[in-house]
Amino acid sequence: MRNILKNKRGEGHIGTAMKIIIDVVIGALILGGLYLLFDNVILDSTAARIEALFDVSQDNMSARCELDGSGAYHLQYTYDGEQWFEAELVDMSADASVKAFVSDGKETPTYCAVVIDGNKFHVIASEDGGVTWNSRKAWDYNGNTSNFLLTYSSGFKLTFKTGSTNYTATSADGLTWSDAWSEIHRP
Repeated sequence: MRNILKNKRGEGHIGTAMKIIIDVVIGALILGGLYLLFDNVILDSTAARIEALFDVSQDNMSARCELDGSGAYHLQYTYDGEQWFEAELVDMSADASVKAFVSDGKETPTYCAVVIDGNKFHVIASEDGGVTWNSRKAWDYNGNTSNFLLTYSSGFKLTFKTGSTNYTATSADGLTWSDAWSEIHRP
């Protein structure tokens, strides 16, 4: 036992104390950095996202027509302007493709789009901020219809060309559509 007590190898009290102080200081710096990271960055962004989820109204929603990597256009909607979701095209197949898109620009907007789905092309509309879209009017599509022009100026107007014939359809509200004029049909 005496040999153990007389052994001068190993660590002394001062060396141990210095290691403990260094460990405490480094630990405090790491904890302080984590606190600042969570307090100023992570918690702020998480709180903002949670508030945005609860602050859902049509006034905050908007829609867009976005080109993806394959060259197809998709209708999307957002609640916060940052995270975009695919819109639901009611009664449309997965192969439906968007050819034109427009909004009336009002505070609670009505969105309209032209969609080709199989052997029909449709004017579809959304009244809920772009989340769901319903077909409002459809025409036969034989593959040679081109130049879809969908505009809004105190009413929606769709002009399309089949062969050498121009057709026009109009709507005051984007929901009820009628053939306004064509070289074949005059109301």
